[in-house]
Amino acid sequence: MTDGHDAVGTYLGEVERARRHAAARTDAALAAGGPAPSLVEEILYGLIAASLTGITNNLNGHLVERLVAAGLWRPERAVAHATRLDVPHFRSALLTRLLPYLEPAERPAVAERIVANLDGVVGSYRAELYTAAAAHLGPGELGPLLAAARAIEAPQWRAEALAGLLPRLAGPVRAEVVAEALDAAVGAHVEAWRAGAIAAVAPHLSPAQLAAARAAARAIESPEYRAAALAGVAAHLPEPDRTALRAEAFDVADGIGDARARARALGAVAPHGLDRALGAAVAAAEGTALERLAPHLRDDQIETAFAATLALGWTEREQVLRRLAPRLSAGQLDRAVAAADAITSDSARYDLYATLAPSLPPERVARLLAAADGLRDERDRREAWTALAPYAPPDAGRAALARALASATTLHSGIHRAEALAALGPYLPEDERAAALGEAGEAHEAGMVGAGVRAEARLALIPHLAPGERTEAAAEALRACGHPARLVVRLLPHLPPERRAAAIAAALGTARKAATKPYGSAEPLILLAPHLGPRQLGAALATAAAIETERVRTDALAGLAPHLPAGLVPDAVAAADGLRYVTLRARALTALAPRLPAEDRAAVLERALAAADHARGDCDEVEILAMVAPYLPPERRAAVAERATEVALGVAEAGNRAAALGKAVRHLPPDRRDATIAAVLADHEPRESPRLLARLAPYLPLDRQRRAIDAVAAVRHPERRAQYFLTLVPHLPAELLPEALAAAGRGGSQFWRGEILAQLADRLSPELLAAALPAVDDRHFPARAFAARARAFVEEAPTPRNVRLAVEVLRRALRGHRTYGPLAALAELVPTIVRAAGPGAPRGVLDAITLVHRWWP
Repeated sequence: MTDGHDAVGTYLGEVERARRHAAARTDAALAAGGPAPSLVEEILYGLIAASLTGITNNLNGHLVERLVAAGLWRPERAVAHATRLDVPHFRSALLTRLLPYLEPAERPAVAERIVANLDGVVGSYRAELYTAAAAHLGPGELGPLLAAARAIEAPQWRAEALAGLLPRLAGPVRAEVVAEALDAAVGAHVEAWRAGAIAAVAPHLSPAQLAAARAAARAIESPEYRAAALAGVAAHLPEPDRTALRAEAFDVADGIGDARARARALGAVAPHGLDRALGAAVAAAEGTALERLAPHLRDDQIETAFAATLALGWTEREQVLRRLAPRLSAGQLDRAVAAADAITSDSARYDLYATLAPSLPPERVARLLAAADGLRDERDRREAWTALAPYAPPDAGRAALARALASATTLHSGIHRAEALAALGPYLPEDERAAALGEAGEAHEAGMVGAGVRAEARLALIPHLAPGERTEAAAEALRACGHPARLVVRLLPHLPPERRAAAIAAALGTARKAATKPYGSAEPLILLAPHLGPRQLGAALATAAAIETERVRTDALAGLAPHLPAGLVPDAVAAADGLRYVTLRARALTALAPRLPAEDRAAVLERALAAADHARGDCDEVEILAMVAPYLPPERRAAVAERATEVALGVAEAGNRAAALGKAVRHLPPDRRDATIAAVLADHEPRESPRLLARLAPYLPLDRQRRAIDAVAAVRHPERRAQYFLTLVPHLPAELLPEALAAAGRGGSQFWRGEILAQLADRLSPELLAAALPAVDDRHFPARAFAARARAFVEEAPTPRNVRLAVEVLRRALRGHRTYGPLAALAELVPTIVRAAGPGAPRGVLDAITLVHRWWP
């Protein structure tokens, strides 16, 4: 269906063929020991493909559906676009949205694609999409969806997926599926999910099956979920059983002690006991309960529910208003819009506008749409245009969608492009360098609007300017950026001495303001500290002592400590003693103690240590003891480490216990540490093994470290597995890295696999880097980390083998589905590209970058 409408897909196929042809010529040239100018062609084709796929993925399913609904795109074009999205379940989600716009004869083939792209996706998401897709298919066309729903492993999601298909089934097949759905619902392991699954299948059950569902609902131990399941079954019973079971569910819900859980449960049994349920929801400020009640409320209850909704946080408010908005009066809608106006987050404010938009007059939506043009973030603008357009007058809506499409088809990689162009600058002829570096500055500014970002661009270019131009460029960067400390510190070497003092003073003023703001940061003060004189350090310390947020005050005191004159240290200690939170107080005192004379130092460390006696919990106590221990005399240190270990062993939660032990045993004498670890590992539950081994890895013998790799690799939860690997691998010896790399490359999510490999990059040998290249897919390839490692190999030994490895890393990066990965790798590998492709390469790469970004500015 899509071949004749997929010009982009056809073009990408031609680009890929050209890239493969260029790669073959590059390989042949490198094997012959000569330059390979065809590498520049590979870069051009890679950037073209990455830019097109990046733009494809900017066009999300919501926007594409809107474009089709408005007649701006044909359905065939949208289907072709969906097939190029790089996340499989995004492809399925968009294809599902497009089913209503397709001809009936085309839908079964698209349904098969939906199923194919959801293999391995979380069951709840699959269940939703199968239900949505089934609504647009005939009974004889549901075969692929039914087979896929039956194959969902988790019973609760299998039940919900099968229930979603039942309205489209008939005859013996329907009877079979009803029985399967009920069995799956009753077999759900988690009570909350079991309750939801029972309620989902209840509308399709026979009287005998409803009796079984009622028995399963009564067997649920949690009263909140038991009430919900009973209410779900009751809705499909005949009278008088319906009223009796609803009353039973109401009594269960009404007896719950926790106010919020009681409100949620009462909301689930509506419309039975509606007044009592609404009162409970309002009193508990429970958004889920109000959301459940919204469809059942009487007209005289709307204002009570609406007023309570406006008092909720914006996330819950939006969820309730989505149900409540169609029933609001014009005055209530005005109040809802006013509540949205008061939200400071642009994206959250427009999410609420979008929720209200279907209930607002089109002219009012048009005004909201026009105001969206002023949003600072381009993605926020695009999302606002997309969400509001269908509810504005037709001309305004179509114009907004056109703007959203133009925004989505723009490359957003200005910062990375600037880095690549700046890296090329030194390799270009003198007469071409200035123009290239100027374009780099423009690219950087295009990547993110803001004075600080423009100053960053100028700073990146300064080292490549002629010596006489650097001073003025640094001064211009200062004028542009408003003197943030991070930039001033980097600009100081390029400023003449007479300008440095003024720049530091201005930056200090800015840093003091930043530190004292709510949710401020001590980082600017800390960055400036090495460049401050005694009086300025006194002013910085006074600022630090006055910071209200104790975490930030602690950061400031600890960061200033190494730079304070001796006369200011007692004042800093006094400020640290005033911290209420004991962990923060111990940290600040520990940082300041080394600056004190020996006779004062011991007393300050004892005060820091005494904070452990008042810790809020065992983990905080261990943290304080482990923090202070390294600064104590050996005998005292061993005793404190013993106490920390004893406390850590008593931590109840397994993950916290593992983390606490990792901190506590660090300061034990080696023989005592080894004995403690052996005892801990001999006495732990098997499920705790991976996290314990990961935390204790620095102190394990080689065979135990090897067991740690195997234990972590066996963890099924992808994020947890990755976190354990990230804890473990920095402490492994080089001889175990191949095993760790192989284990990290097996199973788990591609995202976390890429994160692990990025962390490992600096420790990889050329052989291990080559082995890691196929271990992660193109979307999650750690382009910058691997490119930096490959460049280091070439710089250390520019052998043909290392050059070819760098070329392979570049090729993998060029297959990325966003332009920032290829550009980041280009910036790192420019010297290697010049070495491999010859002296004409910089000009060719510059032309390739410029050409691609002119197509999609």
